Amino acid sequence: MRTMCIAIGLLLLLGWPGTTPVFAERASERAEQSFGELPAPLGNTSKAVLLCDRRTSERPLANLVERAFEKGRVMPISSYDDDPFVEDSIVECMESSAFARGPDGRPFLSNARTVIEDEPVIYRQNRSGEEEQSGEFRAFATNPWPCVPLPVDPGFCAPPAANADGSFRFPDEPRFPLFTIERGADGRPILRDGLQVWTPNDLHRGMTTTFEAANKVKDAAEDWSGRALSWGIGGVLFINTHAFIDFNAFYSPAARQLFFGVVPYRLHRLVGELTRREIFNGDSVAAWLAHEAAVPHLRLHGASAQQVDSLVQANLDRLGIGPDFGLVIQSVTRDHQRHQTIVRAQLTLGRGDGAVGLDTHGVLVFRADGRLADYHAPLPSDVGSHALALALIDHGRRLGLDRHGAPLSIVRKPDGQMTVEARVLRGDGLNVWLEAFTISNPHGERREVISHSWASGRKAAALKRAGTVLTTKQLEEER
Repeated sequence: MRTMCIAIGLLLLLGWPGTTPVFAERASERAEQSFGELPAPLGNTSKAVLLCDRRTSERPLANLVERAFEKGRVMPISSYDDDPFVEDSIVECMESSAFARGPDGRPFLSNARTVIEDEPVIYRQNRSGEEEQSGEFRAFATNPWPCVPLPVDPGFCAPPAANADGSFRFPDEPRFPLFTIERGADGRPILRDGLQVWTPNDLHRGMTTTFEAANKVKDAAEDWSGRALSWGIGGVLFINTHAFIDFNAFYSPAARQLFFGVVPYRLHRLVGELTRREIFNGDSVAAWLAHEAAVPHLRLHGASAQQVDSLVQANLDRLGIGPDFGLVIQSVTRDHQRHQTIVRAQLTLGRGDGAVGLDTHGVLVFRADGRLADYHAPLPSDVGSHALALALIDHGRRLGLDRHGAPLSIVRKPDGQMTVEARVLRGDGLNVWLEAFTISNPHGERREVISHSWASGRKAAALKRAGTVLTTKQLEEER
């Protein structure tokens, strides 16, 4: 039985709408003029990078992209701007300097801030009982995507290299490549060191899409914030693009790394199962309008930490903070591009020197003229919510929830009811999880850091019932 596999849950796809660019064979002065007419880019973007976004332009401009690549000004890279079921990949442009290069000058999907680094194996989460229960990630199969072991650490793959022409364009790769399991003469899956052997492929689009998206996300975030932003380890974000079998992708706060899932499936049934996902609805819009109307009218005169603290302390009541609570300024960030001031404040039990910090926070955003533009309060402003919070904190203390090295946090349960808990991060890498000490379970309970994706629960179960997606048991029985 032949099956297929794709990488899902990509970080975030950037880009502008349009058709796939066509690379012409001849240059023209009109193309050079079109390059000069490109709009002024954002701070971290060059005009050359914007070439690939002129998808509705005439053929000579596409030839200019090729010429810019030959001159070392841009690097064409295949990337999906939409779900592969909706549209094939397109060619985006990145700055040629945004790629590390080997001794022979060949570029890799690596730079000073993002590194594509898979492992030679695909993991599977061992589950017990119900499918939604958690379990430990263990190696299950060989990684069929291109993987050259790092000489210094064979447990990781070297960042993928460019193709034969020195770019990262892979126009001939199929959107839905065949996925096969190596089998012996008896038809059973071949096991190597206890792992299923998945037939190697030479496919790169999942890795190029992730690399291009991650770098553009960082550019956009830094352009928006007006400052350099650090992520990952020492400013470098490592991304495993084919990590584990699941409808999911997640960021591990322990490893400070991104992990993406792969899903074995039968293509002919999957297409019919896909549905459009909505992001906003009427209720969410109404809630946003109510939030805007509730923002207090405050004005900041000066943006020093002392001036911010003085304004906050003088207006705790207007910020909805009752007399039993206080706010401590944790950080004051200045957006020099838009001249905004972003303030993060920690909720405290009590005020002054004897105040006890809680793991609950509020955020204030001030405009360039000092007016408060947005405010997210750490607690609802009504008296009843404050009285309930005090009672919950007292209850939590009597249960010893605050004795595990983490501050108490006021949170909402799935049913919307307020409660209190303390959370401690455990584990590392793929197996990171939280131990939560709650009123209902003061001795601690395990919580998964991995968030449920759109295809979790009932949707994933429906796909499995339809025979579209291969379950863990089916993978093991592929023999």
